[in-house]
Amino acid sequence: MIDLILWAADKATIETFALTHGLFTADDDGAATAKPGVAWSWWGGTGKVLQSHGVYDQDGNEVTPPAYLGGMVAVVRLHGAFFEADKIGDTGEQWERSKFVRYLRDNGTSGTVIGLHFYELDGVRIGRHDEVNARLAEWGAPGHEFAGGVNE
Repeated sequence: MIDLILWAADKATIETFALTHGLFTADDDGAATAKPGVAWSWWGGTGKVLQSHGVYDQDGNEVTPPAYLGGMVAVVRLHGAFFEADKIGDTGEQWERSKFVRYLRDNGTSGTVIGLHFYELDGVRIGRHDEVNARLAEWGAPGHEFAGGVNE
């Protein structure tokens, strides 16, 4: 199982990326649906990542609004049938054994944003979920976890 972060300017870019690169499939009506073994959700249900909390006075009035990271973020889990078909061998760290991740490394542009390593491909930055959560913890901002398993 691998958890990835997909970060782009908007939700449509992420959905197009997922369709183009085999994470989603389109039904007869053109609606995008995750393939078996691919679970995903918009970060925090909205796709927005809190960077810093707002400040409120004693009456609950907003003094300083919360700040959000620019763009939209999705959390994607590769597991089950998709992960079994995707993996390269049975030893080593899962991120290193993924055909999908190898494709990103070979075809994407490596970079660093807000101190996190990402591969960028087709307008989407793809990074490691655990590294993003660790950075958010440093900021005192909430991370995102799949609750109670996967949602397909």
